[in-house]
Amino acid sequence: MEEREEEHTDVQNEGMREMMTHILQTSWNVIEVADEMEPIEYDWYVTTVIVIFEKGKHTLEVGNFLMEQETKIKEASGNRDKNHDIANKLSFVYHKKNTKNWKTED
Repeated sequence: MEEREEEHTDVQNEGMREMMTHILQTSWNVIEVADEMEPIEYDWYVTTVIVIFEKGKHTLEVGNFLMEQETKIKEASGNRDKNHDIANKLSFVYHKKNTKNWKTED
């Protein structure tokens, strides 16, 4: 049985997940849409956002992802400026809450 070190990820970081979920819920303002349809699975959005940041992508990619998803949820064009503002907030949370030890050498 070969043991290998798991790649670091913040996907399980509950504090980060809670803050990001709160930002999406309040910023997107799609709670009423969720009541009419199936509840929105914020977990999937938050996980995807964290993975985008972990891959070294920046707020531009996260903003584009959010705009695309908002368009699907509301079935109307997403607001580019608003979603990029949300991406900036998520970026701030990610960079303040991530647990990667950047000083360790592999």
